[in-house]
Amino acid sequence: MKWEAGIKTKAGTERTIKRFAIFPITIGNETRWLETVYVDQFFNIWTGWTNEKFVTKELWKQMEG
Repeated sequence: MKWEAGIKTKAGTERTIKRFAIFPITIGNETRWLETVYVDQFFNIWTGWTNEKFVTKELWKQMEG
C-alpha cells in the first residue's frame, strides 16, 4: 500500500488570517466574539495551526499586500 502524507505545510510556517468569530476565540486572556478578527498563526506538525495573537486590520493589510 502506498500514499502521500496529507501534510503539505512545513513546521514553523506562520500566517495571518481574517475570520468572523461566530464562536468565541480566546488567545491568552483575551476573548473575541461576534466580530471580524485577524489572527497570527503558527504551524506545528503535531498540533496543526495554533493561534498566537490577535493583530490589527492595518497590520493584516500590510502582510497581505
